[in-house]
Amino acid sequence: RVLQKTPYGFDVSVWEFFLPLLAGAQLHMARPGGHQDPAYMAQVIREQRITLMHFV
Repeated sequence: RVLQKTPYGFDVSVWEFFLPLLAGAQLHMARPGGHQDPAYMAQVIREQRITLMHFV
């Protein structure tokens, strides 16, 4: 369960998007701008049971 939260203009977003799809994992996408809202991020991580995220 990977959370895609990085804006598409950053190179790591490619990793976040394609790796889970290639590996057969679940991809969960955060709302636009959600990466800037800690309360929203905590809620998504908890509710979607996210197991992998990338932080820069």
